Amino acid sequence: RAKQQKAEAQTARAAQAEEEAHVRDLEQEAADAEAAAEKEEQTAAALKHAEEAAVAAALKRVEEEAAALKRAEAAQQKREEEAAAQKREEDLSLIHISEPTRLLSISYA
Repeated sequence: RAKQQKAEAQTARAAQAEEEAHVRDLEQEAADAEAAAEKEEQTAAALKHAEEAAVAAALKRVEEEAAALKRAEAAQQKREEEAAAQKREEDLSLIHISEPTRLLSISYA
């Protein structure tokens, strides 16, 4: 009888030890899953930050290019206006310049 009780106690202790090991395994799996989820959240946050930085940099480049294009267009317009003014000056002859100083008695009819 004592032998049987001793065997039952050993079996119970072995079952308890097995159950405790199983609980530890489950706790470790839960901790691992939690760590993986936290790492995934950190990765997602880092990716979002990187995407936002890339978008901000691209927007800045577009704004800079738009400003450069606007300056180039203004410079081109100024060159065209200067060229047109120079052409008008070149097209004036001595007659055109002196015409207003002619005597009023000249008839153009």
